[in-house]
Amino acid sequence: MPLLEVKNLKVHYPIRGGILGRIQSYVKAVDDVSFSMDSGETLGLIGESGSGKSTTGKAILGLTHITDGQIFFDGKDITNSVKKNRSPYRKSVQMIFQDVYSSLNPRKRVLDIIAEPIRNFGEKMTKAEEEKAVDELLAIVGMSPSVKIKYPFEFSGGQRQRIGLARAIALKPKLIVADEPVSALDLSIQAQVLNYLVEIQEELNLAYLFVSHDLGVVKHMCKNLAIMHNARFVEYGSSDEIYNNPTHIYTRRLITAIPDIDPEKRAENAKRRSDVADEYAAQRSNYYAEDGKVYDLKQLNPDHYVAMP
Repeated sequence: MPLLEVKNLKVHYPIRGGILGRIQSYVKAVDDVSFSMDSGETLGLIGESGSGKSTTGKAILGLTHITDGQIFFDGKDITNSVKKNRSPYRKSVQMIFQDVYSSLNPRKRVLDIIAEPIRNFGEKMTKAEEEKAVDELLAIVGMSPSVKIKYPFEFSGGQRQRIGLARAIALKPKLIVADEPVSALDLSIQAQVLNYLVEIQEELNLAYLFVSHDLGVVKHMCKNLAIMHNARFVEYGSSDEIYNNPTHIYTRRLITAIPDIDPEKRAENAKRRSDVADEYAAQRSNYYAEDGKVYDLKQLNPDHYVAMP
């Protein structure tokens, strides 16, 4: 039984116009998306800005309204209770935000930031017990207990992201939605944060829904990938299948955009990107309907699905 199962998820935002503000049309941010995740799995949700990947994560967390579809967690249909603040589901699913600085209250010390979910959902603790729990969480993300008396502005971007991670695991969740958790960090710090994510996953058997625009970042983290474009999945399956046999033209464009540090391959990579861009322009109609809608997924093999007519 999957830990998380999403069926035919839709998130449509109304466009209103006229004197009476009647609904004229809809922006389809997420349009009929389905996937599942097991405990301890990392699923990469990949796409460019505006593809619908972050909205998918927010819908799962109850941070945006679901137009249609179902969400199952541990075998239970929680679609109608996903927004309830005190539900067991909200305790079991946490989030790491892209802009971690704005997600940390600048007026609170690290102690209060990390302890907040414990105070809201956990058992009542004495002050000493609470501080001990925070110290243990800081140790898990490689930070000294002494930092708990400091404020967010006193830390670097990587350190703030680790504080956000400590807060996310405070309630021992089963699933963490990580929305672009390293995109605002330097490359060396990105690697450090990703390593902590992997270590914590192994220790706590966490599942990650890893939202990103960069296939290079998630290459070594994700067992499965879902490539998203125009509010739908264009390709879905195991990371090995998608990296080694990218079938949809949009996926191929993303893969050719992955930087290669070898200067001798610069011309070769530039030509490959140019060839894929030309192919995309010439054959786009083979991959998208006339209105630009992505086709339904079709199975190529047990580990690989591609959107095709």
